[in-house]
Amino acid sequence: MIQAVNLRKTAPDLALDFQVAGAFNREVEETIQSGLPRTLSFRLELYRPRLLIPDHRLRAWQIEHTIRYDNLKDEFSIMRTVTVDGEDAPRKLPTIVRRGLRQAAATVTKVEGFPIPIAQSDPPTDYLLRIRARVEPIREGASAWIGRLPVPPIPPFGQRKSEWYVQEFEF
Repeated sequence: MIQAVNLRKTAPDLALDFQVAGAFNREVEETIQSGLPRTLSFRLELYRPRLLIPDHRLRAWQIEHTIRYDNLKDEFSIMRTVTVDGEDAPRKLPTIVRRGLRQAAATVTKVEGFPIPIAQSDPPTDYLLRIRARVEPIREGASAWIGRLPVPPIPPFGQRKSEWYVQEFEF
């Protein structure tokens, strides 16, 4: 469930902050602590609402936070990427390292200061921002290796999606 959504004006864009509650259940936490990476992805879509016809999509982004536990160092690494629809390669953000599952999970489920490029207009224009979070399924081949022998694959875990969160605003 998407919560604590905050849009604030920064020069020259808007900055978006939000958090997801309940993304990691016990099953997901256990797979993370076993050493398998898990990805929490966020889909953001910006629309201009229109009457009587479908809203016009202006832009869309995919943000991915992948968490991996290193049991030798007893730390969690969070790799972050942002992909803009229409662009080929994702943009990598700096990796964050946390100690403790609670602190790492709090970092993975939070997006802070995400820039949304919108030109301010006079008079203000109406917009719709849609956000959805999803815990991605474990990808095939993500099992750990012991020496040269693969660990038998674990049963696949499905994806978990939130409902679309819709925020109307004018800028």
